[in-house]
Amino acid sequence: MRFPLLIAAVATLAASPLAAQHCWPTSIALVVRDPRGAVLDPRPLMDSLSYAPARGQGADFQVRAARIHPDDTNEFDQPGGIPVIVWYGQGDCRVDVREVVLRRGGAVMRLWMDLHLDSERRPGPSDYLLKAPQFAAGTWRLDVCMLPEPKTNTYGAIPARWTRVSASGDAALPWQAPQGCGGRR
Repeated sequence: MRFPLLIAAVATLAASPLAAQHCWPTSIALVVRDPRGAVLDPRPLMDSLSYAPARGQGADFQVRAARIHPDDTNEFDQPGGIPVIVWYGQGDCRVDVREVVLRRGGAVMRLWMDLHLDSERRPGPSDYLLKAPQFAAGTWRLDVCMLPEPKTNTYGAIPARWTRVSASGDAALPWQAPQGCGGRR
């Protein structure tokens, strides 16, 4: 009698919302570059980094400085990788990055990215690499409407189609969505 009850309990748990959720890893790795184009170590920028939406405002993710190997997502934070700021999904498989503000010296660089990843809704590889414009004061808009399909265990390169919309990184500037998308996203 106990064995059939145990089987029924396991079947009920497996079908319930409490069962473990599985989704593909999700991440956006941002390469920050100095005014000459050389890759910067982002760790000194982390204390002044701001981004929207914040964690918990629609997506469960972590943000930190790390090292990645673009051709192998399994080599996360291993020696020799490229230093990046990475947003990576946790329990609900989503990462949202609409805006990032970086401060270096007296310069404020605002990046409007409008990137939204959800590997539960759209299963499959969803790790991406994006190069920021060369560091300078100002506001840039990423004019990318469709993300490339990355191969499994690699970072898909997001085309770095940055348009400078202002010489200021002022937060009072009204946010702009990517241009030229024709209603697609």
